Amino acid sequence: MYQDAKRLRTKKSVYLDEYEDAVITAHANLQGISKAALMREMIMRQARELVGLGDLHEKSMGDRAG
Repeated sequence: MYQDAKRLRTKKSVYLDEYEDAVITAHANLQGISKAALMREMIMRQARELVGLGDLHEKSMGDRAG
């Protein structure tokens, strides 16, 4: 079904308190994307910065929000 099985996304858990969840929910609503997509984008952006890849990414959240 998938050309690259390693690209298949699986469910992982991030534990947030109610205040943190409210911030993520509000930001996702503002961007017009799901919380999962927002979190994935934020995590991957931070990971790329940490390994020195900076702005090398597919589409940013702003591009998707249209």
